Amino acid sequence: MGDWNGNLSRLKAAILQARQDNVQLMVFPEMSISGYSLGDRLLMQGTLRRSWQMLESLAEFVGNEVVVVGLPIAHRNTLYNVAAVLAEGKIWGLVPKENLATGDVEYESRWYASWMSTRVEEYQAPSGHKVPMGGLVFDAHGIGQFAIEVCEDGWKGIRPGSRYALAGATILVNPSASWFTIGKQRTRRHMVEQTSREDICAYLYTSLMGCDSTRLVFDGASFIAINGEIAEEGDRFVFTDDCTHTTSIVDIAALERARLEMGSWRQQSEQMNQGMYGDVPP
Repeated sequence: MGDWNGNLSRLKAAILQARQDNVQLMVFPEMSISGYSLGDRLLMQGTLRRSWQMLESLAEFVGNEVVVVGLPIAHRNTLYNVAAVLAEGKIWGLVPKENLATGDVEYESRWYASWMSTRVEEYQAPSGHKVPMGGLVFDAHGIGQFAIEVCEDGWKGIRPGSRYALAGATILVNPSASWFTIGKQRTRRHMVEQTSREDICAYLYTSLMGCDSTRLVFDGASFIAINGEIAEEGDRFVFTDDCTHTTSIVDIAALERARLEMGSWRQQSEQMNQGMYGDVPP
């Protein structure tokens, strides 16, 4: 939490490690730049300024790979929990969380606003340049179309990821901050499997690892599911290493073919394109 230099160092080390394995798409946990459990420090300008400075520094470090990383961002005097997409030394887009986790030990609505589904705007960075912000679908060379739903977004019946899939995204990623409770890993696994089956996609799920110095322990769960099957499941509770990663090869052409073969998918996709499920993300 707020370990700016340490977090940046670990993020860069993880990118270098994945780069050696020729990973093309890297997904880091929710709020991985600043740390998740910042409490009221989220309301301080220094927290937001340092987070953005770290994002810019990380963007300069990123090469041909695509990196998804999380941070808090204030836009129009409102705070959002955001996942940023980095590639080729640039910040390509910002995707805010739509469904806030509130209840039990979750207090996100105390600090953040939820982003309205289908809303897309321009965020003006402190440096002055503008970045698209909202429900975006990205198209990357060698990867294809992918989209992001942040943690709680993946657990709700009306998920942003389903809209993105119907709009063409074959990869959905979910950066999370999910703490450990007994039996939760089984629930996560089922959710990831089922979502990848329903959306005929590759679903990449990754969560924080560590302790937030209160009563929460994050076990670092990670999954890669492809069309209803778990392709890879990462180790949990690896507190001795600065970074670990879970990788898998995804056959995008096979997913596209599976969608073409399913008549109900074609029907829903056409209805999406006609605006029956809301605006199609750009």
